[in-house]
Amino acid sequence: MANSATSPPISFFSSSIFLTTTSTHQNPKTLFSTFKPISLKPLFHCPNHTSPIRSELATLPILSFDGSKIGETTLNLKSAPPETSRAVVHRGIITDLQNKRRGTASTLTRGEVRGGGIKPYPQKKTGRARRGSQRTPLRPGGGVVFGPKPRDWTIKINRKEKRLAISTAISSAAVNTVVVEEFGDRFEKPKTKEFIALMKRWGIDPKEKSLFLMTEVSENVKLSSRNIGTLKMLTPRTLNLFDVLNSDKLVFTQAAKQQSSDESAFKDKKFSKYLKKVKPLYENTPKLKYFWEISYTSLHFTLVWGHIKKISVMKPNCFCEKKIKIFISFATSDFLLREEDLSRASCL
Repeated sequence: MANSATSPPISFFSSSIFLTTTSTHQNPKTLFSTFKPISLKPLFHCPNHTSPIRSELATLPILSFDGSKIGETTLNLKSAPPETSRAVVHRGIITDLQNKRRGTASTLTRGEVRGGGIKPYPQKKTGRARRGSQRTPLRPGGGVVFGPKPRDWTIKINRKEKRLAISTAISSAAVNTVVVEEFGDRFEKPKTKEFIALMKRWGIDPKEKSLFLMTEVSENVKLSSRNIGTLKMLTPRTLNLFDVLNSDKLVFTQAAKQQSSDESAFKDKKFSKYLKKVKPLYENTPKLKYFWEISYTSLHFTLVWGHIKKISVMKPNCFCEKKIKIFISFATSDFLLREEDLSRASCL
């Protein structure tokens, strides 16, 4: 049985990403530098491991519903190298948090505040300071100097980099991760007391932050766990980097672990779906097999309203000086290739 008492906490705020420790790395003295981010700090505090990121397979116990160990499994995820692991995870969490900002804060300047068009008193002969408007930022009710305006706070991150950040965080938290059997159908009715007892059988303290990853959350499990403030119930589609770093314990079901260990676990579901649909059609169509072989790397998908409307196959420059584009429009699974495109392609 997993014992959480001996495992060090890996919460978001206790992570070494946000702690200053001694390091032999010296920052360059120049203001602008082209050096890659280097860090010798571990991603999470692991006293028994000297390597910041474990690249080997992590062995996880499989626990039954009654808390007994019924087997073991391995967690194999791609992890960032030790030199850039902190930078990748830091960039991923900053992107997630900053992209959640709505950016709707807005204030009025002295030119936008209502009123203040008339001079309050004459320029001279009053003994007072010169004043041209009652809406000056120096008076109550006036405008705001350099106040916030609506803006877009979102920043871009590559999909591969984002997936690498999540997989690196999960791999680093493998020491505090357990795999359990499917328990969605074990709850006949919602009962928080029974769910807390189940967590204790798995060695999970209800007072610690725990993250449950399930492929599908049943209604009884959802109602039984929603009153536990330290528990987070997610699916692979809603898995995010912040909740992984903010958890002291990770609990995966066997199906969720298998889906997370897959190579395409964090890939774009829409792109993978259509790629699997299009590639067999190319390979099984004699007229298009040749184009698939020479243009596999230059295949561009145009997604319109969630469906592929056109596929643009561009001939590489090594075959001809003039680029030849062939637009293949199809509905469902049938390709319609124009005769002029076939005649043009026959000269290849």
